[in-house]
Amino acid sequence: MAIQLLMNKVLARIEMLENLIGTIWVCDTVSLTRLYKLLDDANDQLNELRGLA
Repeated sequence: MAIQLLMNKVLARIEMLENLIGTIWVCDTVSLTRLYKLLDDANDQLNELRGLA
């Protein structure tokens, strides 16, 4: 149950990051790179949690 809750939170974070990347115009490539890094980290965390489930 706790892993499912964590997975749901990570999925929500991934969705939020994807929406943020898709809806804002980022003129600073450093900021955009950081957003994609956060998205990659969240995907990695989700994959680790799926391995525990």
